[in-house]
Amino acid sequence: MTEMNPNERLQQVRIGMQVVDYTGNRLGQVELVQLPNADAAAVDANRQTTTGLGGALKETALEPDVPEPRRSELIRYGFIKIDNPDMGDINRYVRSDQIREVSGDTVKLAVMQEQTSIVGTDT
Repeated sequence: MTEMNPNERLQQVRIGMQVVDYTGNRLGQVELVQLPNADAAAVDANRQTTTGLGGALKETALEPDVPEPRRSELIRYGFIKIDNPDMGDINRYVRSDQIREVSGDTVKLAVMQEQTSIVGTDT
């Protein structure tokens, strides 16, 4: 049996799957799957201009909403965003190489929850 590379595992992940860390602790459900972008370091895609109510231009942050250099790293590797309603407005992001296995409706990580990227307003 051949070992899957991180991109192959990431391609198996679907929105709504359960995510557990290395020890089996439930972290939440997949909210977003983003495949890798090897050119991310060369492009400043940190902000996107959109039209808001009344036609006014405004800037909105694109995913992943984490500080640099972590943001570029997540984009380069590909990532999943995890939603956990019990955590309020906190977002958790996991790089594709931190995914150990995708089985059934569960994403199993190769790291503990403390090793994932967390960003949010609740502390």
